[in-house]
Amino acid sequence: MAELEIGIAGGKDGGTQVRTVVGADCVRVILTGDIDLQAIPELEAALVELATTPRADTQVDLAGVTFLSSTGLEFLARLHRRVTRAGHAFTVLDPTPVALRVLTISGFTRVMEVVHTAPPRG
Repeated sequence: MAELEIGIAGGKDGGTQVRTVVGADCVRVILTGDIDLQAIPELEAALVELATTPRADTQVDLAGVTFLSSTGLEFLARLHRRVTRAGHAFTVLDPTPVALRVLTISGFTRVMEVVHTAPPRG
């Protein structure tokens, strides 16, 4: 089965984007730009879209995140809870240094698997 993009939402500033791609065995959520209060509509829309998809292992790609606030952390926590309660794996992929710092300081790296698939930029 090919991948199916079920949602793409961009913020008012054009910099924030939330994409949801459903594959044969995995759901991938790709966040880019500043994940802050202005991103709430896009994040909420993604959660609604994901509620209509079959439960599956889920990856959240943070390779394009330039800022991660408590709003982004709340989104990750809600999605993590939904996925793991259904018995599936939840993985954060390629967080930028900014995002990784926030995930580490907040303790999320102790409860969420973080994987680096690409060599660090810069």
